[in-house]
Amino acid sequence: MRACATLAGLFLLHHFAAALQSAPVSEPALARRQDVIFFEDFDSKNWTSRWEGANATGYSRIEAPVSFIMAMLAGRADGPAANVFMGAGALQCDHRTGTHEPAEMHVVMPGVDCAHVRWYRKWDDGYDWTQHKMPGFYARADPRRRGDAGVPPTGADKFSAKLYVAWNRAPMIYTYHPEQRGGYGDGLRQNVGAAVFLETGRWYCFELMLKANNPPQRDGEIKMWINGELKAHYENMRFRDTAALKINEITHSAYVGGTWVSLRDQRLWDDNLVVASNYIGPVQVTPPEGDGRPERRVAPKKPPAPRKPPADIFKALEDARSLALSESFEAAAALLDKAAAAAEEEFRPLLAEPRGAYLSAAGMKWWVIDAVNSGKHEMVLFELMGVPVRAKLVGASENVLEVLYAQNRMTKKWNDFSAIRLVDLFNRYKPDGQEADEQLEALRKALGLKE
Repeated sequence: MRACATLAGLFLLHHFAAALQSAPVSEPALARRQDVIFFEDFDSKNWTSRWEGANATGYSRIEAPVSFIMAMLAGRADGPAANVFMGAGALQCDHRTGTHEPAEMHVVMPGVDCAHVRWYRKWDDGYDWTQHKMPGFYARADPRRRGDAGVPPTGADKFSAKLYVAWNRAPMIYTYHPEQRGGYGDGLRQNVGAAVFLETGRWYCFELMLKANNPPQRDGEIKMWINGELKAHYENMRFRDTAALKINEITHSAYVGGTWVSLRDQRLWDDNLVVASNYIGPVQVTPPEGDGRPERRVAPKKPPAPRKPPADIFKALEDARSLALSESFEAAAALLDKAAAAAEEEFRPLLAEPRGAYLSAAGMKWWVIDAVNSGKHEMVLFELMGVPVRAKLVGASENVLEVLYAQNRMTKKWNDFSAIRLVDLFNRYKPDGQEADEQLEALRKALGLKE
């Protein structure tokens, strides 16, 4: 694939970076490049002057210990200092129980047709993922117009892409484009190699590339790298119908939601965010000249591969399904509780964070009922292990209300958290057509949920 920027445009990009009030480029490998558009390492105390919205609730800057800074300057730092990946500071994002904040902050930049953004992010030990966004790009015909979530692009007004991670810990691309399936953007899953599932308490290097199409051609692209490895690549995309609509905004996001909120007080950290017109890659750490050590990369270790579920849990699910089909709901519920407890105990070492409702017997029941009705008994267990479930919800959309009916009869109550999740999944995987839309509306009414 051709590079985002031609050599003829590098001189202009170099001057654009200066106009953006970019922080001094502190990474030696990047300081020599002419295609860097924006750089932020959160080392300076006046970092908020470069970002619109930086003073919003939940954003703050932390400083590295003086001992680490001195070791780094002397070339003796072996790796990141706690919650600062590199340099003297990092961005801290505090999520408070029951809130969405912090939302987003922005940097408006001169319009381009293709751009890369790379940053480092670390989640607090035991961070409980629900659903939140990460950095990315916007293209807006009117850079002053924001707050239009849920409105599909027309081809002339906007498009966007950012990264996104939900409760299953598998990062994906979240993009608004004229051909998206619904009002909100499409989630594009990892489609290159083995999927990456995040762990808490460690740093990850993320990179996103967004390349607009050349109207009227459908040659737009999106790519995602994690720790320098390509994990998602989508081609032949239509983002715009006019070449005048350019990528003109960098967005930093740690927003929890749409429908979700943070389940407890928790935090994450970001460091060394850089925007360029070509691939950036992980930080290259070069020791001082003369010490004889080769250049090395600082990157987290890969997480261990998930294990296969034991056969006895599968048998419990089979027995529960038989009991449910014979309408012995109380006996089926007892077996499901037992299967959930066994699964939680079996896979607890694989999970760095508490799973809350998803691992409790009550929270497990929806997933198990969903699985036994579809015959895909491994669905719940694979979700527990962080393995993505790519099968459509319950196989056929007409079974959704049947699943809801069985769930209500078994538990005699409804968990709002599970209700929202059910609608979210059904909306994501339902087939196109009026009949499926009517079923979704019936499901919303049955759950007592508003549009």
